[in-house]
Amino acid sequence: MAAMADSEERTQIKRRFSDFLERVYPTAEDPNWSYLRALSSLYTTEDGKGGGKPVALVSRRLVVAEHHLREFSEELLARVLQHPAECLPAFEDALKELIAKDTSQEGLVKLLGDHTHVHIGLKGDFGRHEVSPRQLTSALLGKLVCVFGIVTKCSVVRPKVGWMGPWG
Repeated sequence: MAAMADSEERTQIKRRFSDFLERVYPTAEDPNWSYLRALSSLYTTEDGKGGGKPVALVSRRLVVAEHHLREFSEELLARVLQHPAECLPAFEDALKELIAKDTSQEGLVKLLGDHTHVHIGLKGDFGRHEVSPRQLTSALLGKLVCVFGIVTKCSVVRPKVGWMGPWG
């Protein structure tokens, strides 16, 4: 019974992510911008402007802006931050289904070939989930975090093993 409830819940989350990906997010440059149209940035074309035949895959990661998720549903964003292990696979499944059913993405499907998996990346303001390495604690285990910082020193730590000799 619990497995069925989990699959129903995952289906509902996947449906919400599908709705999110299909929605239009107007920008100053493009009033019809959407994540469906952003998929064309994952590959290059012959003419270099997106109108020709797809030539090469640039990335397998679609970067999603946190503020778009917040605009769509704050509850969904909070769920992604608190439970990424259950949300991100559903998000990637929704993206995979969207690519498969969208006829304008045939070039991307051909470039992906047998490895049809496209990953989701997140960018933006993560609030209290944005921490420095010193703030990274066990309270954040299992949560989605953004760790920021500057590497100031990097070394290889090698334990010293002393040899005492025969007099030792």
